[in-house]
Amino acid sequence: MGILHTILTYLWNALMMSLQQIFILIGPGLILAFLLNYVAVFVEKRAYGFMGQGVYLTFFGGIGTIIHELGHAFFCIVFRHEIIDMELFSPNPKSGSLGYVKHSYNPDSNYQVIGNFFIGIGPILFGSTVIYFCSKYLVGENLFSSLGSLPVKSFTTGYWDYFLEITKYIYLSVKSLTFQLFTVENLSNWKTYLFLYLVFCIGSSITLSPPDIKSAFLGFASIVGTLFFINVVTMWTFPNQLANIFAHITQYYTAFYMVMVLVILMNLIAGVVFMVIPKVKEVASHTI
Repeated sequence: MGILHTILTYLWNALMMSLQQIFILIGPGLILAFLLNYVAVFVEKRAYGFMGQGVYLTFFGGIGTIIHELGHAFFCIVFRHEIIDMELFSPNPKSGSLGYVKHSYNPDSNYQVIGNFFIGIGPILFGSTVIYFCSKYLVGENLFSSLGSLPVKSFTTGYWDYFLEITKYIYLSVKSLTFQLFTVENLSNWKTYLFLYLVFCIGSSITLSPPDIKSAFLGFASIVGTLFFINVVTMWTFPNQLANIFAHITQYYTAFYMVMVLVILMNLIAGVVFMVIPKVKEVASHTI
C-alpha cells in the first residue's frame, strides 16, 4: 500500500502541476477569449435587432466573418489538417451559418489532435493578430509595443499571486492604452476611425460556435495529456522548470492580451449604443 500510495500521490501531483502550467501558459488568454466570445455574441444579437441582419452583415459582419473563417483555415494549415471545403462568407438563412471550414485530421497524430484546440479558437487568435497589425499601420508602431512586457516571477510562491499580478498589469495597461489611442492627434486622423471600425468588425465576429468549442476542448485535453506525460517523466528532477519557462514565454503575450481587451471594450461600447438608441427613439416617439 505504501508504494501504491506514493505512486498515486506522484501522479496526482504531476496532474496538478500540468494544470497549473496550462494556467500559466494560456489561462489569462482563455479567460479573455471566452469573455470576448460572450460579449461578441451579445453585441451581434443587439446589432441584428437594431439594424437588421442584412444591414449588419453588409457593413460589419462580412469582414468579420471572412477573418473568422481564415482563422480556422490558418491553423488547419499550421497543424497539417486537410481542408475539405471552405466558404469564407456565404450566409445560409436556414442554418444561420455565415461561413465554414470543413477539415479532417489523423487521430493518431498527437500534433494534429492538439491542433484542434488552436483551430477551434483560431478566430480569436487570428483576429487579434490582424487587429494588431492594423494598429501598426493605421495608428502607429507604439500603440501596443510601448506597454512593456508582462511581469515574471518565481512560481514557487503560488499561482494565484501570478494571476493577480497579471490582472493588475492588464488593468494598468488598459489605462495606458486608452490615453495613447484617444489623443487629440489620433482623433483628428481618419485612420484612427478606420482602425476602430475594423476592430469592431473583426471583434464582433469573434464568436465560437458549439463545434468550435468542442474541437478546442478535444485539443485542450490532448495538451494536458502531453504535459502530464512530460511532468511524470521530469517532475522528480525539475519540479518548477517548465512553469518558469512558460512564465518567460508569457512575456510575449502583452500585445495579444491588450488587443483582446481593446476588442472587448469596443464591443461593450457598441452593445450599449445598440441598446440605448432604440430606447431613446421609443421615448421620443411617446413624447411627440
